[in-house]
Amino acid sequence: YSIEVGFSLLTLIACLRLWQRHGNKSCIVVLAAGAGSWWIIETLLFLLGTRSNGEDGSGLVDACVLFGLPINGVTGGLLAALIRGVAEGGVITILGLLPCDFYRGRHAIKDKVLLAYVAAAYVSYFATTFASTRKEKEVGASVDSRRELFKPGSIVATAIFVFVPLAQLVLAANQPAFRRRALDLLLSLSVLGLLTNYQMYFCNVRWVEISGTTEEAYMRAPVAMEHLILVYDAVVEIGFMYLPFYTVPWAMGLIDDDEVTGDEAG
Repeated sequence: YSIEVGFSLLTLIACLRLWQRHGNKSCIVVLAAGAGSWWIIETLLFLLGTRSNGEDGSGLVDACVLFGLPINGVTGGLLAALIRGVAEGGVITILGLLPCDFYRGRHAIKDKVLLAYVAAAYVSYFATTFASTRKEKEVGASVDSRRELFKPGSIVATAIFVFVPLAQLVLAANQPAFRRRALDLLLSLSVLGLLTNYQMYFCNVRWVEISGTTEEAYMRAPVAMEHLILVYDAVVEIGFMYLPFYTVPWAMGLIDDDEVTGDEAG
């Protein structure tokens, strides 16, 4: 989890600089919303036994090792939940939002220090997958994480996350700045999701399985189905499901979209 901590800190610094130097506080709000929401989900999954702190065949996550120090038991599980909450909830949303805000608020691109932090965050984010590259896809094996995509509970949760931002976009017909930024973010997150999924695919740490024969619990999905699922995951389970981390704080009055195109502070 050391790399996750690294790119999370870099992203936090970038968000704070955007706020202090450029008057864009919405990034720090979105980071907090995404990290807090995902942390709660990860903590509940750990407490309910869906996540395990170790590689014990329940497959569920890597053991918590931070800067070479293994942290076992409940402490390790809760710490891992916090790190995943920030890295997989807050940071990913920000990595999608930053290109949108740089495009709309071009003055921020002149800030070389900010760009250095952002570039380092992206590099370390993608380095996480490169660090776990495998020689081949271990289809059917005991892996760190396996989930069933279309379980009833997953379908309901996905439907809620998709419905909320879509309803907000429809109801906010007289808010062009919000709609433009939300749609930009949806596109950016989908592209980030595709890049992430296919990086993991070619590094042999992500693939799609289907139920196998009686001798094999799982087998590799047909090629067309596999790529369709990878695209679905990027657009729906990253693009749409992360979008509420921006749209809900906006609805609560915590985000001002006009600040993106404002002049530099100070």
